[in-house]
Amino acid sequence: MYTVLVVEDNLAAVGVTSQALKDITLRVQVHAVRDGVEALAFLRRAGPYASAPRPDVIVLDFTMAKTNGRALLAEVTQDPQLKRIPVVILPSSTKPVDIRIALSRGAPLTATSLRE
Repeated sequence: MYTVLVVEDNLAAVGVTSQALKDITLRVQVHAVRDGVEALAFLRRAGPYASAPRPDVIVLDFTMAKTNGRALLAEVTQDPQLKRIPVVILPSSTKPVDIRIALSRGAPLTATSLRE
């Protein structure tokens, strides 16, 4: 069973992402949080996420409220326990600065992020 953490503030996008992952494999457990603050609590098993599983991959929206994707990616890549988790950036931003930041932090580009 693969565990995926989707960090996305748009519920429709969470649904589409979850369905796409389940279409790829039935052996996936998708957890979703709405912002970077919740994501850090989930990843650090704090508060209501004390028994949260360690995700195999993080799917991250780069442009969110509260702690945005850039800030969350920086936190994840600087934490020795979290930096091993691969992060895939959702292509909500095609700004060159966002792409450079994501790549410099080790996040792969998706094919759709190269369209514009």
